[in-house]
Amino acid sequence: MNDFKTARLDNKDILRNSISGIYYTFKEWRKLSTSDDSQNIDWMHGRTTSPTYARTRIISLEWYIDRMWAIWDEEYASVLYLEELFALQGNPWKIQERELYIQDIYDREWTLKVKIKEPLEVLEWDDQIIWSHWRWRVVLESIEDPIYRSLEQIVTAWGEWVFLWFRFPFTLPDAWDESWSILECIGTWNTDSPAKIEIKANQTLSSPIKIFNVSNDTYFIINTSLTSWDVLIINSAEEKLTKNGVNILWDREPWSIWPTVSWNTKFIVNDNDWGISPGSFDATVYFNNSLL
Repeated sequence: MNDFKTARLDNKDILRNSISGIYYTFKEWRKLSTSDDSQNIDWMHGRTTSPTYARTRIISLEWYIDRMWAIWDEEYASVLYLEELFALQGNPWKIQERELYIQDIYDREWTLKVKIKEPLEVLEWDDQIIWSHWRWRVVLESIEDPIYRSLEQIVTAWGEWVFLWFRFPFTLPDAWDESWSILECIGTWNTDSPAKIEIKANQTLSSPIKIFNVSNDTYFIINTSLTSWDVLIINSAEEKLTKNGVNILWDREPWSIWPTVSWNTKFIVNDNDWGISPGSFDATVYFNNSLL
C-alpha cells in the first residue's frame, strides 16, 4: 500500500499548490530494508536464526510538471520551490533532520525523520517532445529508526479497575487479588512504541517505585520514594528519568526495561509496600501509534 493522499516535507506540501501543475507518477513510502542472521547447526538438520531487524526506510518519489498548460511564471516558481525543498544540506558535518508527513489512503497521519539521500533530478519528460513536461525524482532515507509515528500523541489516564477474571503469568501477593490501579493502552500499530509515563503522587510512595508491563512481563524499577505533589516521568523514547524535573537516571535499577506500548498493553504501578491505595497517585501514559 504505497499510495497516499498527502505528503509534506517540513510541513510544506510537496505538490506546492493547486495551480502548480505538479503531479505524482510514482510513490514509494513503505519500502523497508531489513536484516537477520542465520547459520547451519553442525551435524544437525536445522539452523539457528535471529530476529528480523528493521534497518532503514527508503522513500522514492517521482512526478512531473505539466508545462503545456501551466503559466510560465507558475512553472518556474514550482521548479524553484522543489529545488529549495529538496536541497542538500549545506553543513556536511551534521545530518540535517527533515520531517516527512504522510496522510495515507485511510486518513491515518504518520511522520518520519528523514534526510535527502539522492538530490532532486530534473529532466525533459520526452526528448522528442521538448517543452511538454518536466520529470524529476528524489530519494529520502530515514534517520535514527525507520518507524513511522502517528502525528497525534495518544494520552491514556489512570483508572481504578477491579478484575478478578484476569489471569497474570506470575504470582501476586494476596493483597493484590482484589483491586489495584491498572492502565490499559490500546492503539493500532505493528511494532512496539516507546511510552512516556507520568506519575503524580498524592501521598507517600515508598522506594522502590515499580512499573510492571503486564503484557510482556517486564519491570521498570526506580530506587526513589515520592511524597505528595512529586512528579515522576519515565521517558522511554529519550531514555530520560526525572523527578520534579531533575535527572535521576542513576536511580534506575540495572536491567530495567524501558516501558513500551504494543496492542492492548496494561501497566501496574506499585511501591515497596505492595499496597498502594486508590487515589494515592495519578498516572498518565503518552505514546504514538507506530508503523513499520
